[in-house]
Amino acid sequence: MKLFTELNEILFPGRCIGCSSLGSSLCQVCARSWSPSIYRQKLSKRYQSTTYSTRDLTIYSSSLYSPVAKRVLLAAKESHIRDADKLLIAALDISIDYFLRDFNRLTISALIPVPSRPKAIRERGRDFLTEISQIVARNRQIPVSSLLGYSRAVKDQSRLSIEERWSNLEGAFLLQSNRAGDLAVRSSKGSAVLLVDDLVTTGATLLEAERALNYAGIRVAGAVTACVAQPLR
Repeated sequence: MKLFTELNEILFPGRCIGCSSLGSSLCQVCARSWSPSIYRQKLSKRYQSTTYSTRDLTIYSSSLYSPVAKRVLLAAKESHIRDADKLLIAALDISIDYFLRDFNRLTISALIPVPSRPKAIRERGRDFLTEISQIVARNRQIPVSSLLGYSRAVKDQSRLSIEERWSNLEGAFLLQSNRAGDLAVRSSKGSAVLLVDDLVTTGATLLEAERALNYAGIRVAGAVTACVAQPLR
């Protein structure tokens, strides 16, 4: 097995995900762009089509979005590169560690990954965020619940303005699992769920996820992401 691994490395040497240079999954230069820290923010949004208004949502992220971060995310989502998955898992681990340290009195009943669009899952061949969330949760003894789905078709958020993002997602999520009732009961006893996403830009996706869960009686403690982008203008 060791001989096979060494031969494989000779025939197919590793390349940096950020710049494609030969070597480790991230070269020293690109690693500085991905260097983990911790970024905290609170977002809120009043939904105008209903009388419901979200409370502030606390979001913890561990890396700034950059050209290197973009390549890491695409390598994980589109190319199924295992080293990219590992980088995202490590980043989410840091975000969760800091969140749980700051909110140590909270009992987290489940991690809830934000759902990808069905079309994106079909094209990628996997629900990568759910898979990554399951790995992150494995050593924490916290279950992962894929409760959220789409009530209607939505556009790809990446090409939309900030207002278009809010309009695109408002009211778009619904709950699609029989576990919702159990989590609602546990919420009434003081526990809460934690949202998981790869990237936060405007927060529209996370706040819509919080709205759908709160509407079903499920308390949301906050959210964690691997990366945080600079606010859109």
